[in-house]
Amino acid sequence: MNIFDSIFNVLNEILIFINKKEFLIILMLSIIGYHIAMFLIRDIIYLKSVKNNPDQDSNKINDLKEIPLLNIIIPAWNEGDEFEKCLFSVTSLTYPKIKVIVNAGGSEKTIKIADSFKRYNHFVILRQKEEKSKIGKITNLGKIKAINKSLKHVTEGVISFLDADSYITDEIVLRLLFPIVNYNEKVCIGAGTRPLITLENNDLVKYLQIVKEGFARKNFTRYNQNLIGGSNTCISYDVIKSIGKFTEEGIIAEDVSAGQDILSKGYKIYSLTSYQSRIYTDFPKSIRELTEQRKRYIQNSYISAKINKNKLKFIKLIALILISIYFIISPLFLFVNYGLFFIGLFIILFIYIRNIRRYVFFKLIVDKQYYKKFHKLLFIKIFYYIVIELIINVITFFSLTTVRKNLKEYLKTNNR
Repeated sequence: MNIFDSIFNVLNEILIFINKKEFLIILMLSIIGYHIAMFLIRDIIYLKSVKNNPDQDSNKINDLKEIPLLNIIIPAWNEGDEFEKCLFSVTSLTYPKIKVIVNAGGSEKTIKIADSFKRYNHFVILRQKEEKSKIGKITNLGKIKAINKSLKHVTEGVISFLDADSYITDEIVLRLLFPIVNYNEKVCIGAGTRPLITLENNDLVKYLQIVKEGFARKNFTRYNQNLIGGSNTCISYDVIKSIGKFTEEGIIAEDVSAGQDILSKGYKIYSLTSYQSRIYTDFPKSIRELTEQRKRYIQNSYISAKINKNKLKFIKLIALILISIYFIISPLFLFVNYGLFFIGLFIILFIYIRNIRRYVFFKLIVDKQYYKKFHKLLFIKIFYYIVIELIINVITFFSLTTVRKNLKEYLKTNNR
């Protein structure tokens, strides 16, 4: 018997074993047991830690020791009606010392909306020009430059970054300012995002709400972030004086790049945990918008892993793609080995239970007054959204050819 016969026999035995119902039962129970254990061991511990370390209840102007100038920077490119609503949310703030710097460009509609707010004395309207990325349309180089140009109009106080499709409120402002003013923190970020009120009844939006809870299951610390939110961050002007400006020649996502700039100067990023500190923002409302968001996530993950030579992150990304590919081709195994087919179904089961864990986490950490109740049908639709995301993963991976080529040229040019 030669080596190839030996390998064939081993593989055949493995396939026979996989095809046994005992193996499938054990695998299913293992998946369920794993998630139960992770919830009891990790999730519950984190939940207790968060509840034992609540944010300061700072929603009154009198809670602040002083009233610094708040500089709100809003880069806008090819925006629509949400942009106008964003600017109106700023004009609705009652905070007494505000300067708004809007850097708008792209479509005529975006420029027209921005110019219409020149009637407000505390608004500075700038014109943003198109910037070409070194590796194609996969980075926000223009956004970084728009922010840096806006920073030239800041000379004191605290800087708040706001995306053009987000809404801000007095409570969010006060919660972000409190650690900087009262605790002498230099950078403060909110607990993430929450959907616009008009989107709260959209099932895809509800699904994405619970999926976003995955980042929270780590050991609790106020300083566990290495990036800043593009729309939910306050920074003391001292930090900007130290940095000078944010890196423009980088090719990773702007929130990661800006976070690295801040950390490189020795500053820490203070994180809030309360749902009240989350910024209202636009969520994908359709599969098309979800596809675009997912593509950006995978592209940025790939770029970040390559740029930072993060082998673990790269391996995780490849594993995600391989798992997605396996699920898509698993129906073909139904005619060859039903065990291999059921493994494809168990991939869905694993992700589904993980998302249910995130839902439970969300329910326990967020007061029910702040979100719309999830109806029972949504828990069935979650399977559909998982399948869609797996398909998008594969499509995006095979569309990375141009990104990989341009990234290779960029690394070669920059000796990295």
